[in-house]
Amino acid sequence: MLTTIALIGSATLGLLLCRHLLGAGLRKLAVKQAVSELGLAFALRSVNTVLFIVYGLVALGLLGLDFGDVEVLLSSVFAVVGVAFFAQWSILSNITASSIIFFSFPYRVGDWVSVVEKDVDISGQVEDITLFHVLIRNLRGELITYPNNLILQKPVVRLKQKPLVGPTEELSDEIVPFGVGSDIQLGFGEQTVNGRIIHKNAQRVLLALDDGDTLAVPTVKLQGALIRASQASAPALAKDQ
Repeated sequence: MLTTIALIGSATLGLLLCRHLLGAGLRKLAVKQAVSELGLAFALRSVNTVLFIVYGLVALGLLGLDFGDVEVLLSSVFAVVGVAFFAQWSILSNITASSIIFFSFPYRVGDWVSVVEKDVDISGQVEDITLFHVLIRNLRGELITYPNNLILQKPVVRLKQKPLVGPTEELSDEIVPFGVGSDIQLGFGEQTVNGRIIHKNAQRVLLALDDGDTLAVPTVKLQGALIRASQASAPALAKDQ
């Protein structure tokens, strides 16, 4: 009996020592990676949960409990938890992704980044990394919340400096005074392009060409182009819009 008590006491001391060492290591890593307090708290809770599970199994083994019974109990618990969270897989994937970002994300809070997207421009300064989102503040002051599980699947460019301010939505409407669905003709010197606007933002205009292809034209390039409506075009945007 005394031997069992001594072994459990040693296991308890080992648990406390591991918690202290891992906690100190995680805090240093959080400072290095500029992780928020919320992200650090999540990492500490995860580590502590794993340590307590291991400690509990060791203590039960020292007390003489049959591990076969423990295995059945844990299997039942995990099965219930798995069914309960099956519909919330996206939330769980975000939490898992936040752990990966915490330990290996190559960008820190304060870095200027650009997430490579086809139709939208997601560029700005990383403001925070939370359990579910990476918060990016763009040049217009808007806060972009990008899910953790998606940012791990997208190419992310770490910018060396703050990007230049691009065209605004108002300037985009002034350069291309036609809405989505309008048929337009672009003139670049002797070359002309005919197509229908299927998407337009401050950075680019996306055209569906007559041959079925899609063409993305940067708004900056359109500033020197001749733009006019085709016969089937929708009415131009009003100046006050």
